[in-house]
Amino acid sequence: MCQMFDLETLLQNGTYHMVAVEPIIGNVDVLHHMVLFGCEDSQEMINGPYECGMVASPSCQMFISVWTVGLAGDCAHPLAGIRLGQGGYKKIAIQLHWNNPSKRSDWVDSSGMRIYYTPNLRTYDAGIIVAGAQGFVLPPRRASITITSTCTSGCTRNLIKAPINVTMAWNHMHYAGVQMSIEVKRNNVHYLYMTNDPVYSYDSPQVYTYTSQPIQLLPGDEVTTRCTYTTANRNSSTLFGEGTYDEMCYGFISYYPKDNFWGGYCLSGGQDISYCDQQQMNDLGCPTMMYYFSEQYVNGSLEYRGLVQNCQSFSPCLEECVQYVAQLTQSNACFKGDVFEFIKVVFCFQLSNFY
Repeated sequence: MCQMFDLETLLQNGTYHMVAVEPIIGNVDVLHHMVLFGCEDSQEMINGPYECGMVASPSCQMFISVWTVGLAGDCAHPLAGIRLGQGGYKKIAIQLHWNNPSKRSDWVDSSGMRIYYTPNLRTYDAGIIVAGAQGFVLPPRRASITITSTCTSGCTRNLIKAPINVTMAWNHMHYAGVQMSIEVKRNNVHYLYMTNDPVYSYDSPQVYTYTSQPIQLLPGDEVTTRCTYTTANRNSSTLFGEGTYDEMCYGFISYYPKDNFWGGYCLSGGQDISYCDQQQMNDLGCPTMMYYFSEQYVNGSLEYRGLVQNCQSFSPCLEECVQYVAQLTQSNACFKGDVFEFIKVVFCFQLSNFY
């Protein structure tokens, strides 16, 4: 559930830095997480609470604060803050996700987040990067499964305009998660770990702070997020998702200056295929991979028209349909192996309630 707030009205057209956020917990037995999102100026105001997916909306998906079980809130680095109002986020949204597996009807919640802000602007604007993997499935009855997500050197060259300073980082999985780290490589050599939880606990997350000596990330650095799980006691597959008994593999990284990093995300899907590395897509033989993330492109593509001509929905599989699909898989690298699995995962996100 999400609710949006108009800061131009609340802050009377001023310019401020958000410097701390404190969770206000109403019912810890049902509250799974809370997120504050910054919205683009183009986002239309939505009045009142509304149902939302994993982000508040396509135009309101920049993380500016996150609370999960075990966290006490967060304070910005003394040199930086999240810019609100003029020149910053003019609308923000809060997302609350509850978990009530026993379906108790007598539980209620009135949780929220208290924002601390100041008109005395700090030296830099701050931001949050989300790194990690999505769209994966964990098979049941496995002692150990590791998901790896690489923000490649090609990605960081595209996303990091100039050096950024990391001031805080922490890992996020759910109850199947047992170990997680965020590693930085420079020139293909291990440089450091931003996070390293050899024993991960969802209920007691470890926050790594770098107040006196921020970690500097450079264009061309490689950032690898590794998440290890056990499903030994689960008899069915575990899906990627927001539910406590679904799974995630996200690292949250606070940094400054905000404008030195483009977009706020560096994610991968499938067998560690990055969304932001065109050279990787070229090397895999599918330079048009990103186009398949657009429903409009897919519906107008020659491949889709061929499927419409040769296949029929909700009918036995026609021989000409089988032949056409076989032809696609033989002639087009975008429809083979890990690349096709990646495209299917991302396209399903577009069609699902991700937003």
